[in-house]
Amino acid sequence: MSTTFSTADALERLFRRFETHAFIFVEPGGNFGDQLIYWGAELLAERVGLSYRKMSSKEFLKCNVSQNEVVYVHVGGGYNWWCSGAVIRVLEHAIGSNAAIVIQGSCTFEEDLDYISDVMVPVLQRHANKEIYFMTREMVSYQLALDSLRPFCGDMMIAHDTAFRLTKDEVLRRVGEVSGGYRLYGFRQDNESGESKVLVRQLGIRMDPVYFCHDFVHWIRVHAGAK
Repeated sequence: MSTTFSTADALERLFRRFETHAFIFVEPGGNFGDQLIYWGAELLAERVGLSYRKMSSKEFLKCNVSQNEVVYVHVGGGYNWWCSGAVIRVLEHAIGSNAAIVIQGSCTFEEDLDYISDVMVPVLQRHANKEIYFMTREMVSYQLALDSLRPFCGDMMIAHDTAFRLTKDEVLRRVGEVSGGYRLYGFRQDNESGESKVLVRQLGIRMDPVYFCHDFVHWIRVHAGAK
């Protein structure tokens, strides 16, 4: 087992190392921000020239993985008691499958040692012979992973969230050009918000585009149309 302190190029090195394998990119679920994370990993995969197929968590949990495939579980923050639990189910199915290699994309842990010891460690212990590469996206999670998961993973790395690989041009290539006009003020008010309550004293329309947009592309265009 080795540990690697790196940044954005850590995932690219892994992709290139296993580029002769077919990949499964598993989307564990989340919000529209997580969709940007998926796009970032896909952009890198396309640049490297990987062959991959995409699956939702539900699709993957029904999938029989072949021995030549690499399972890449997308970045996320779902390793905690209060999210859906999809990511740990995906990880367990991946490491219990015939997959040649499993890569956990750069994730975030809540500072909850009970969750790590009671939920994550038993999953990894049950499949200790699987070749697993585990990535986190900031130092707190990296240290938690080193302290608790190091015996069960082939390599542990820190690397940027894949959404940071996206550029404005790449996003607009996917959703189409948008003419900017209005100002958009954005505040997060769900259970991951940094503030319990935000009051906006601005003239205009107050709405949550997550609930009013038709789909993810519409949501992107709402943001892209702001000057």
